[in-house]
Amino acid sequence: MSRRAVKTEKAPQPVARYSQAVVCNGFVFLAGQGPVDLATGKLIESDDIRAQTRATLEHLKALLEAAGSSLDRVVKVSVFLKNLGDFKAMNEVYAEYFKADPAPVRTTVGTDLLGGRMLIEIDCVAEA
Repeated sequence: MSRRAVKTEKAPQPVARYSQAVVCNGFVFLAGQGPVDLATGKLIESDDIRAQTRATLEHLKALLEAAGSSLDRVVKVSVFLKNLGDFKAMNEVYAEYFKADPAPVRTTVGTDLLGGRMLIEIDCVAEA
């Protein structure tokens, strides 16, 4: 089994002992990404789920590209929402990014993210 870590400055840097992404056995596994402003390293303080979703998906996209993959190669997505009432707006932005057919499988759950400061976190698995 071969494994390699993937790093990019185009996505938030780890704040604990974990990799941004790992390529293993033909797949790319991404750590959960959230709406972080890369210029400041701080969470985007906005109640706009669309803006937070877009920022989060841009981080996923950057990590996948750094790993030699892409959003079109994603097979599994997990979405964590602070408010399940944001599902429709999140899903509209999500659909702008995931256009491949078949669409990736997805799980969406409601949870209190970082004490409620983040509205969304997303992780995924893709073909390398």
